[in-house]
Amino acid sequence: MNYIIFDLEFNQSKFKPKHNNNTKNNCLALHLSQIISIGAVKYTNHHFTNNLISVSTHHSFIKPNLIPKLTNNILSLTNIKQSQINNAESFTQIISKFKNWIKFSTSKNNNPFYLISWGINDIINLRNDCILNNISTNWLNRYIDLQSFYQITNKLKSKPGLDYTLALNNKHFEGTKHKSVEDAINTAEIFKLYVKQIDYKKKLCIKCFTHHNKNESCINNFAKKNYDEIIKLNKFLN
Repeated sequence: MNYIIFDLEFNQSKFKPKHNNNTKNNCLALHLSQIISIGAVKYTNHHFTNNLISVSTHHSFIKPNLIPKLTNNILSLTNIKQSQINNAESFTQIISKFKNWIKFSTSKNNNPFYLISWGINDIINLRNDCILNNISTNWLNRYIDLQSFYQITNKLKSKPGLDYTLALNNKHFEGTKHKSVEDAINTAEIFKLYVKQIDYKKKLCIKCFTHHNKNESCINNFAKKNYDEIIKLNKFLN
């Protein structure tokens, strides 16, 4: 079994539609965030001892197709340079490489894996970007929200931050925050403490997919029809 602990960084458009029941606005709001960086660390079970061992890490920048110009807030928060995004490959290209890295295949002999992140925002945005780029989302179904698992297991009233959780377990954040691969590595430190307690037969946090399923046709129909208009709008706003 492979465990892929991942983290994403996003660019966000400055455009914020008014809150109302208009379907088009709701669709557009979903795509004001696009992935600009994906980082992950892969763990697997040792063949003989079944202990968890680190295999490799992955990191890629991504050039978003709708909002390629980074906002000042994102530049400051992530320290990602605009030149890194300008020279990056597309979402479709990077996700193809990422799936190869995690050894995803549609064959029956596919090596099983779980995707794991701290909170559901990453998996929701990953799903949305897949839909927008005509990429199947079937590889996202084996997912664990480690933050929710930790909250439930430890009977916390609210979802804990990663820093707080590390401190509770006598650890501290290693590296630079808001760098996707380093966030993923620190998330893995918590996962390693609970890997044997998780019931992998349960679909943890798959409810987030159910909630967003109803938006899938909305995303496809609106975002693609208005692709050029969204690009023009973001060029104007930036």
